[in-house]
Amino acid sequence: MNGRASRSGWIACALAVVACPRLWATAIRAMARFLPGGGSPGRGSLSGAVTYSRWRMQTAYGDSAAKPVVGDFLEYLDWLRELRVITSPGMR
Repeated sequence: MNGRASRSGWIACALAVVACPRLWATAIRAMARFLPGGGSPGRGSLSGAVTYSRWRMQTAYGDSAAKPVVGDFLEYLDWLRELRVITSPGMR
């Protein structure tokens, strides 16, 4: 797949998140990890985000240029949201 097809997949994922208010905060926190100083080493930059997304597509779909599946992306955000609730200090 080319970059345009991959971009259209990410745009579809973003639109799906816009339509799902319960995931807004989780999506913002996930995006913030890719801002400079916002996350793990190597993931704190736009190039780190591109590298991570390519790696993620490779591990999930067997092709680093794969188009992300909206349902899978929303499930990932739901997982992050649940993980945050389970690991929050008040839940221990």
